[in-house]
Amino acid sequence: MNILILVSSLNFGGAEKQAVLDANMLSSADNVNVYLGMFQDGDLRQLLDEKVKVVQFEKQNYLSTAGKLADFIKEKNITVVHNHLYAPMIISALATLKVKVPVMWHFHGHHFEVRRWPLNVLSKLPSVKRTIFVCAALARYFENEYSFPKKKIKVLYNSSQIQRLPELKPKDDIVRIGFIGRVVKLKRVQFHLEVAKYLKERGILNFEVMIVGDGPEREPMEALAKELGVDDKVKFLGFRTDIENLYNHFDLFVLPSDEEALSLALIDAGRCAIPSLAFDVGGNKEIIKDGETGYIVKSLNDLKEKVATLIEKPELRKKMGEKAEEFTRIFDEENHLKSLLNLYEKYA
Repeated sequence: MNILILVSSLNFGGAEKQAVLDANMLSSADNVNVYLGMFQDGDLRQLLDEKVKVVQFEKQNYLSTAGKLADFIKEKNITVVHNHLYAPMIISALATLKVKVPVMWHFHGHHFEVRRWPLNVLSKLPSVKRTIFVCAALARYFENEYSFPKKKIKVLYNSSQIQRLPELKPKDDIVRIGFIGRVVKLKRVQFHLEVAKYLKERGILNFEVMIVGDGPEREPMEALAKELGVDDKVKFLGFRTDIENLYNHFDLFVLPSDEEALSLALIDAGRCAIPSLAFDVGGNKEIIKDGETGYIVKSLNDLKEKVATLIEKPELRKKMGEKAEEFTRIFDEENHLKSLLNLYEKYA
């Protein structure tokens, strides 16, 4: 089976990361050749397994790019095209007007900065076999707001390759609060800084905030940390590839986003037995069992208080972390790979 996973870029993002994870997982399966196609290169290329064949397509207008993609599909005898993000979805669907191949569309978020009609029209093509959503909440949104054929809708949870490595946990009393993701406005990284200020004002000083990731908001957030007097407690680590090591240093994970689909970061934290705190957006409630594996918080003040509670109660933190590791087994890599292969074999 020859699989083409097509993504807009290899820049850091949830959809892009899952595309890379899928490519790596599939490359380990028997009798499967994996191509990772993209229009723009990026840092995530560093995470690809050497078995994955990387192809960069020159993106011009959609029709000419679709023609080039169709030629590639025919040349390499591609069995299935699995698409992440808008441009790959549209281009691959158009390519099937020239070459017959089953196509999967994989949605990781709610909004697209485009008109809906191309998606609604092309989703009805016989070649578009499945519209895949990373959580039930996202599937419901598209079912209500778009006119995709209902029989094509499928929920497929994101997966985690992260493992708990207790030997990496620092042997001190510092509680490390982690964040991994793009440093952009919707992630509300400033909430981490507000939490740090609150903790210092309460006299809780045995903590450190670790912000992992990059983006246009990094410099403003670094400036705000100094303004709030918490730059001694907040570390901005930028883009990193040693993600597994970092998760295994964290004691808490805080995701303040006001928009999510199914967060890989929350899943990865759970796999490392870390209790997480996040807001009730997207599929967060499908990852965090409120009050058992972490907290779904209602406001910034609620977030501040819950973080303080978990710093001051290490036994509660440990108990929640153990339950988080157990619960997030549903996002196991093996389950995800099995689901992907079953899906492909059905339409190949």
